[in-house]
Amino acid sequence: MLKLFRKGKKEQIIGVRVTTGRVRAGTKVRALRAGSAIGEYELREVRLGKEVVGEVGEGGECGLLVVGETPIAEQDVLEVFHEEIRKRTVG
Repeated sequence: MLKLFRKGKKEQIIGVRVTTGRVRAGTKVRALRAGSAIGEYELREVRLGKEVVGEVGEGGECGLLVVGETPIAEQDVLEVFHEEIRKRTVG
């Protein structure tokens, strides 16, 4: 994470640089501090400047609206992942 722009009770707007992969709204975020996980968050919105976008790719800088309990600090490392729940079918 590069910068914290706004912090509410559970919502935070943070500035990040995408080092690998893509960042998409609707995914989950895990924050790491000194190599240890400090919390998981819901990624609600991705912004380029004032514009809301669907995703940002590798090398891009963007703002993220994340919702979670634990505050994220500058220099924390964020991992973005997609969680899928599938129903098993017999047959």
